[in-house]
Amino acid sequence: EDESFVIMKAWECDHKAQCLDLSDESNCKSLDECFQCSGTDMCIPTEKQCDGLDNCPDLSDENLEICNKTSGPDTWKCDDNSFLVRKRDLCDGKITCNDGSDEKDNHCKCGSANMWRCKNEKSCIRQELVCD
Repeated sequence: EDESFVIMKAWECDHKAQCLDLSDESNCKSLDECFQCSGTDMCIPTEKQCDGLDNCPDLSDENLEICNKTSGPDTWKCDDNSFLVRKRDLCDGKITCNDGSDEKDNHCKCGSANMWRCKNEKSCIRQELVCD
């Protein structure tokens, strides 16, 4: 409030205080309008819950028990029903699903829906990397 400390606009109302006087978190949405991440004081806007993006450090905002949701056009449901994962994050070398199904061969091999076979026919890349 006293303008002695300047922060990026994106940091205002991000549910993490950057200003010592907490002014960057005042006049924001109430906690009723946000999702409380498990095991932390972090709170995310409700519209970011169940969107296929892991906004909480523990991925609790994408837990299917909470989301009670099937995968949409841009998301994929883990084989063990633990999380929703963005399709573009399948086969990215980072395990998101509790069972690791987002990185298993049946989803990441050439010929699967999210993979594109290169002209040399010996290798594949993820579909979204074509013409990027």
